[in-house]
Amino acid sequence: MDERIRKSISRGAWWGYLAVVILVLIPYLGVSKHFINLLTLTAILGIAVLGMDLLMGFTGLLSLGQAGFMAIGAYTSGILAVRYELPPLYGILVAQALTVVISLMIGKAVLRLKGYHLAIATLAFSVIMEQLLINSRELTGGPSGLAGVPFFSVGGLSVPTGLPLYYLTIGLVLIIILLFRNLTSVRVGRAWLAISGDETAAAMLGVNTSNYKLLAFVFAACLAALSGSLYVHYMRFISPDMVGMQASINITVMTALGGQGTLWGPLLGVGLLTFLPDFVSFTQQFQLIINGLVLFVTIVFFPKGISGLFTYVYQWIIQRIFRLQRYPEGGPIDNGASHSVHK
Repeated sequence: MDERIRKSISRGAWWGYLAVVILVLIPYLGVSKHFINLLTLTAILGIAVLGMDLLMGFTGLLSLGQAGFMAIGAYTSGILAVRYELPPLYGILVAQALTVVISLMIGKAVLRLKGYHLAIATLAFSVIMEQLLINSRELTGGPSGLAGVPFFSVGGLSVPTGLPLYYLTIGLVLIIILLFRNLTSVRVGRAWLAISGDETAAAMLGVNTSNYKLLAFVFAACLAALSGSLYVHYMRFISPDMVGMQASINITVMTALGGQGTLWGPLLGVGLLTFLPDFVSFTQQFQLIINGLVLFVTIVFFPKGISGLFTYVYQWIIQRIFRLQRYPEGGPIDNGASHSVHK
């Protein structure tokens, strides 16, 4: 590929920075409060999806247990805030500690499995969590859920829905993205990428694949729990079906739709599936069917997701521009003239 084309393609990373500027300024562009709330919800769910992206895109692990860890974060924070009146920040810290312990136990048990066996085992964890929440009526409220959750607050300063929570969640997402972008420059990130490429080869090169996979699993679980904690304070209500099996499927679809291993791609998937029901009302009634169709079409026709499609189109446009600039006639040598010279 021409060096100038390569440099032009590399400038595509600036789209991410442009998106950051837009997100910072968008509340001042006259958009509605409802639109800001949807962006906030996108950022909250995006934290869990970035954890899924770490597993699928960076480490090559197909886990469907993210919603189970979201449930741990949501219900731990919600119960401590409602029943014990602890500050939300304490609830998040307790939820993170609990998530670390449970994810270590689950990870050591299931990470010996691979592929779809791992996916089924982790999905079973989400199903078990959902059933536990339904049947623990006195603690969780059962199928009716847990209501009366207060707004998120830090040091006694309330962060209600609207601009305060919007900027908080956007800031958290940006910090996570910056952290992930620097993973390839540290040992743990290179180990995860090596495992994703070829686990056997990585082990032969001295990478402790079991420990690094467990570390990725725990890290992704903590992100899901953080997402769940913020989610319950955003909604001020939580029920088992909101963090059940369907939520696990939604997170997987969002990651695959946006493009796993691309950071910005999964966030596009979250945004699309968060805003779509709001603009097209009938999708709420057929959400599971639509998610299944989206996942099927993405895997079959766009395996790299929306971000991969955008990258392909961008590269094609750049290549065409440079080709037209260098060869205005459409090619380096006119075939007819070439044949006449040889004759």
